Amino acid sequence: VYKNYLDLQVSEMVIVETTIVCNETLAYLNVHYGLQRHLNHRDPSIPGRIEDFEWNVSPSGRGLWSTDPPKALPDVVEALFGAAHLDTGFEGGQLAVAFAMKPILEAISCAFVSKNDDELHSMARRMM
Repeated sequence: VYKNYLDLQVSEMVIVETTIVCNETLAYLNVHYGLQRHLNHRDPSIPGRIEDFEWNVSPSGRGLWSTDPPKALPDVVEALFGAAHLDTGFEGGQLAVAFAMKPILEAISCAFVSKNDDELHSMARRMM
C-alpha cells in the first residue's frame, strides 16, 4: 500500500491495508479459488454458511461487506500464505501472496486510478 499510494495519509493507508487483509476479503479469495470445497470440518452448519457467503459475493448477491463468512474460510487462506512463506522463504512467499491477492489488489487499483487527491482520500476513508 505504501509503495503504490504515496499520497495517502498514514491513517488512510492503514484503512486500505486493513481492507485488504480482513476476514471478508480473505474469505472471498477462498471462494474465488474454490478452496472451500477442500475444507475438512465436523460442523454441520458450515456448508450452509459457505453457500450463503458464496451467494452474497456473487454478482446477484449483497456484496462483500454485508457478509459474515465462516471463520474457517479466511483461516485456510492465512494458513496457505504462511505455508508459502515457510516453503519458499520470505521473497517467494511474498510473490505467492501477491499472486493470490491479485484479484483484490487489481480491484483496489482500479478504484484508485485517475482519482484526484480529494477523491482518493475520501475513498480510502469510506473503505472501512
